[in-house]
Amino acid sequence: MTSKEFNAQLTKLSQCLKNVAQVECARVNNLDVFQYAMVCERLFEKRLEELTGRERISTFYADLSLAEYLGLNSVLETCINVCKHWKDNVEMFSEFVLAVNWKAWEHAARNNNNWAQAYSELYYAIDALAGEYYADDEEKADYYFRYLD
Repeated sequence: MTSKEFNAQLTKLSQCLKNVAQVECARVNNLDVFQYAMVCERLFEKRLEELTGRERISTFYADLSLAEYLGLNSVLETCINVCKHWKDNVEMFSEFVLAVNWKAWEHAARNNNNWAQAYSELYYAIDALAGEYYADDEEKADYYFRYLD
């Protein structure tokens, strides 16, 4: 899949997800937006190191947390921007996809079902897109799938 084809698929994906996730997601808690993002980022960092032995290399988890305060469209916009700009850096992109997946689990654990569903659908769509994009590059595909395993 070429970069141009990836971006075209991403545009289709964003329209599909906007149509599927019409339910407005409520604000997630009573913390200040920056406090919430900081707490989420620290938890992501800690879990990432505990579960994988890896150090965090991005602020994607905090970026998604900040976007939540502005609503689902901001989360979608954040995801689209990350996909467009980081798809060729497999290390960063893998961490982003993991962050989207863990966001789904975070909200499911808190019974924030609308957010959990939105993040889950985003994860599966982006993961499928990444699988296609990295299919022709065995080294990147191997890294991506090992990282998310």
